[in-house]
Amino acid sequence: AEGEAQQLLEEAKAQHEADPSDLTEALVKDGEARVVRVRAASQIRIRQKEKEVEMAVLTLKMSEDELMLKEEQATLQKKMEKTAKDEQEALAAKLRAMSETVETTARGRCRTDVLAT
Repeated sequence: AEGEAQQLLEEAKAQHEADPSDLTEALVKDGEARVVRVRAASQIRIRQKEKEVEMAVLTLKMSEDELMLKEEQATLQKKMEKTAKDEQEALAAKLRAMSETVETTARGRCRTDVLAT
């Protein structure tokens, strides 16, 4: 499109050189304006494509970040579950030890005639 507009401008300039008139001058100005519009439209299309590529890259990065966060969440969940299980086992062991201590103490305090029955 830009080549076509440039060609029309060159033709208008040649026509104006051969026959300088208001009409040919207007054709040259119109041709120049057309070249400017075509170049501007090309630049807009280029910028639009660049933005589309940027958006695609950002979408990909976002997907990668989301996957990384999900993996991190799963790892942390496993660590928390293991910590909770370890704590539960430690508390259960302490409770058993305390229960055994209470039983031993209670047996030591009981009368022998009560224990015999």
